[in-house]
Amino acid sequence: MRKSMQGRRVDADKDGNITANECEYGKDGNDNWYGTPPGFLTGYANLSNHEVIEHDNGKITVKPSIECKNHLHYWHGFLKNGFWVSC
Repeated sequence: MRKSMQGRRVDADKDGNITANECEYGKDGNDNWYGTPPGFLTGYANLSNHEVIEHDNGKITVKPSIECKNHLHYWHGFLKNGFWVSC
């Protein structure tokens, strides 16, 4: 069964840094995209090796799939029009 969660876009701070909490994504001052998938409260995925499509509504779609892991969590899925969708 696939699970999805609505994501939220966040803006970079005045210094161009991005802080993306769980299910958030955004672009830093150097036009690099980052996101934090469901289950990850800190840290985030660097999406520079992915194709990022920015929609007119400000939401993004990321291809190919995103895989994140640390010593506590694992997530594999997609960011589709602002929704985090697990595989």
